[in-house]
Amino acid sequence: MHKKDNIDILVLSTACHTAINRKIYKLFELDEYNIILVCPRYSYFNNQLEPSEAPRDEDPRIIFDDINTKNQRLSNFKNIRKIIKKYKPKNIIIDNDPGSLMTIFCRLYSFYIPSKIYCITCENLDLTLSGMIKRRGFHQFVNIFLKKLLLMISRFCINGLFVINKNGLQVFNKVNYKNIKQIPLGYDPDYFYVDNNIRNKLRISHGINKFSIGFLGRIVEEKGLHILIDALNDLKHLEWILVLDEFSHYQNKYADDINAQIKKFNIDNRILRIDPTHEDMAKYMNMLDLIVIPSLSTPLWEEQYGRIAAEAMACGTNVVVSDTGHLPDLVSDYGYLFREGNVQELCYIIRGFLNGTIDGHSQSVLEGYAVDQLSTIKQKKLMEKEIFGSSK
Repeated sequence: MHKKDNIDILVLSTACHTAINRKIYKLFELDEYNIILVCPRYSYFNNQLEPSEAPRDEDPRIIFDDINTKNQRLSNFKNIRKIIKKYKPKNIIIDNDPGSLMTIFCRLYSFYIPSKIYCITCENLDLTLSGMIKRRGFHQFVNIFLKKLLLMISRFCINGLFVINKNGLQVFNKVNYKNIKQIPLGYDPDYFYVDNNIRNKLRISHGINKFSIGFLGRIVEEKGLHILIDALNDLKHLEWILVLDEFSHYQNKYADDINAQIKKFNIDNRILRIDPTHEDMAKYMNMLDLIVIPSLSTPLWEEQYGRIAAEAMACGTNVVVSDTGHLPDLVSDYGYLFREGNVQELCYIIRGFLNGTIDGHSQSVLEGYAVDQLSTIKQKKLMEKEIFGSSK
């Protein structure tokens, strides 16, 4: 039976429309914190409105509410004022960038309780006025000014800020935010772990008897799949198979270009296309010998985290990543780096795995690093210490 008041933590999270993202907050509940999670009733995915995933037995208590997830900076949950008034939370965690109306109104609605407010952000680009104008252009000045104004006001509304990358520490320090703590965007070790039985079964069922290389995630240009295919084209004399997510969710010009590139290089017979759920992704990560994340920076985006890399290492799979954004810090000494966009460097590393000159890290080493530094267990401990002063 949940209490109706004296809530320890109220979480507002649009990301938790996906059930697997709720695990971090269940860990708080398991340690007897009274916690409520507020999620969108519907969310936009690829410009289509889809319902949130249903509550599971392993989820914390959830309230589904209406919000326009297309514009999270200017949107708020419809009934958040009533929710705060009813439950009088001691702490509010906003799983969203601090520069938002949600942050400001949560401070206003909870002012007399008073609640402590914390935000979680993935931001890693310059937030100074000059930096944003340089990046987005003066023609975007109105939007830039609004974002800057919200950031300035929100700075006085929160008690702490959690960032998920090292650049975030610098970015928010530069705009005078205080009490900033870096945390991992924790993966769930109950789903992602070494499982050689699953590995062997999937390899047999898919007829894989050669070195398997995976690219998992969104098929968009900044994720750099074309760089990986260019590299593999230079390694056609060696034995390998490339495992890709199905393109059905990514009907765009870039996906068409990738198909054309594959056809041009005549490597379609070396590609296995899969379409796993997020929960099933761990099985395929176990199946693979190597996962490549060849992300590319753009003027408006740098890799903010790289969750695929964390999950892959948890499954004992070696990873190769480009040196953009947070990827080098994420894999630390446990992954292999190449300069972003450099096909020759990527080709050299993959060739090393294929011909045995690179052994890679052992499954136990990779899994141990991931559990210790990148899991929801680690994330929960860091957040708990910051919010409550200690962990249970």
